[in-house]
Amino acid sequence: MCRISRFVTPSTPLETAMSHIISERLKTALCAIILLLLSYSPGTTTAFAQWPVTISDSRGQSVTVEGRPTRIVSLIPSNTEILFSLGLDERIVGVTEYCDFPERAKAKPKIGDLLTFSVERILGTRPDLVLATTDNPGEVIKGLEQLGVTVFVLNPQTVQQVAEAMVTVGRLTGTQSRADSLVNDMRNRMNLVATRLRGIAATERVTVFLGNPKYPSQWTPGPGTFTSHIIELSGGTNVVHDIGEGTWGVYSLENLVAKDPDVLLVTTDGNEPRDVTVDAISDVASSLPGWRELSAVRNKRIHAITGNWISRPGPRVILSVEEIARLLYPSLFPSE
Repeated sequence: MCRISRFVTPSTPLETAMSHIISERLKTALCAIILLLLSYSPGTTTAFAQWPVTISDSRGQSVTVEGRPTRIVSLIPSNTEILFSLGLDERIVGVTEYCDFPERAKAKPKIGDLLTFSVERILGTRPDLVLATTDNPGEVIKGLEQLGVTVFVLNPQTVQQVAEAMVTVGRLTGTQSRADSLVNDMRNRMNLVATRLRGIAATERVTVFLGNPKYPSQWTPGPGTFTSHIIELSGGTNVVHDIGEGTWGVYSLENLVAKDPDVLLVTTDGNEPRDVTVDAISDVASSLPGWRELSAVRNKRIHAITGNWISRPGPRVILSVEEIARLLYPSLFPSE
């Protein structure tokens, strides 16, 4: 109940009546203002979000969030990065063992890894929203839903779908204006990259292999994968187009030598710096039969990219597109 006292004492019946009318209107207006102020808290950028919110997730299932979520659990690092980018730090109550960015994510309570979760731990966080992915075990998602937990499944596989996922999470959490701002910035930066690459014919695109000679087996992305999509948006052509659509696979050295890529792209472990990687990899590649005959090795076109930029479908994906484009076409992206 919102109580506001009168500030004047009326002296006539007319003044009394007018005072009552003004007082009631004043109380109504001030109560509305006070309630709006009380409804604001850090992490809220959409002041007038309407609840409930119903949106279809990647399963095609309609999910309803009845009120503003204040206790959110993330079941994959990319979802965690989206939540932090929207300023929802204080509302995150559970993440996976692999959620390591930003640094603050490491301090959040852990509820399992990507495939093995403790339902008891998740329930112990008292979540009002769980953000999952199609890679999470279906029985975990189903079990949580049967226990009354609201679960929303995201599965972005392209940069456009990452942008859509960010907007969706913004709607679910009442931070849509922040999400819209981030997505607009991402799209503007993507358009700048595309504009600079526009004059490159398909036959002139730099060919790329993602791998690492220090490993005996080359586990690499095939066509239709998120990582191959990033390479293409950066102006490159992934030479691996002869394994299953949308899958990763082991690629033989014989096939790699036959494809002879222009560039060897190496991912760092997690978020580690790139500058410590290239020299070491070049030395290894130059010493190995097959590898040392590759054009990428002979022409010293071995480049490193932060592993989590190119593998996680989250807000930092724009960094991978910009950086790979610079590495493939340095003359089009001069250092400032």
